[in-house]
Amino acid sequence: MNIAEMHSWFDILQDKGDSPYFTTDEKTQFLNRAQMKFVNEQLNKFLFSSGAQPEKNAVPYSNMESIQMGEDALGPLITLLQTNSDHVYTVLGHNNALTPALSQASTFNEKQLNHYVQGMLKVQNGVNYNASTWGKTKMISILSVTWAAQNDNVNIRYVRHQDLLKIEKNAFKNPTAQDPVYTQRISNENGRVWQVIPGTRPNNGGAGSSDISTLWDNAGTPHTFASIPSGNLNAVRLNITVVREPLEMNYDPQTFDVAPTVPNPNVSCELPDFTHDEIMAIALDDAGVASRDQALVQLNQASKSNITPQ
Repeated sequence: MNIAEMHSWFDILQDKGDSPYFTTDEKTQFLNRAQMKFVNEQLNKFLFSSGAQPEKNAVPYSNMESIQMGEDALGPLITLLQTNSDHVYTVLGHNNALTPALSQASTFNEKQLNHYVQGMLKVQNGVNYNASTWGKTKMISILSVTWAAQNDNVNIRYVRHQDLLKIEKNAFKNPTAQDPVYTQRISNENGRVWQVIPGTRPNNGGAGSSDISTLWDNAGTPHTFASIPSGNLNAVRLNITVVREPLEMNYDPQTFDVAPTVPNPNVSCELPDFTHDEIMAIALDDAGVASRDQALVQLNQASKSNITPQ
């Protein structure tokens, strides 16, 4: 269901419910609000219910393997970011301050990841959508972090900040280079800041040195790669899997094109088609047109009858 069809269905069910008239912009706002509500529901019911478990052993909970329903619904929003990627660093033209990579203190932050997400969306959707769409998108949460190795990625366990001191004093759970952890340290002007502990990468991916702090130019500015020998770049490379916000939908009836070949302001819902009825139902409920259940019944009946709005 594209954005034009969503607006048509909104009008149809609005007429059935004898509800007040809404402008195009108002309907788009209801749909975007409903989209975020749906995403948050899926995260809290499925993905986060697994990912928020406290640390219990060396084997981390796997969101994407254990909670298939969450991945099915939010698949387009699950994004792999590789820090210190040549593509991101050169093609997207990130400046040093925003290049996502470990600092001297083995930290990375939310501002870096948001800039990475927006840059990827720009490359993916630049032909179809204008900058106002991808430029507003941010990450929601981290699902997993690993050291990027050639054939043997090393998983980094998540530990809640309040549990870190306990595991550091536990000889069986104490973080090691082969079994590292990451935790949220603080929030500052760069958003949330995470730290990898210890700041030493298992030296199995071609890096001449694995001590993160020694790979930076201590006299210079963090996040500058000029002083890091090319053979050591792999030591500061992470694979970070995140859940990001969906693209904000937008509808301009005058420029809408089902298959655009040039950038325009129209943006349809990027979530799978099977989620669209639920998102529509939430929007209609918020607008006071119909209850969520009533809207779903109407949309399901139309789907069974193969009715397509004009």
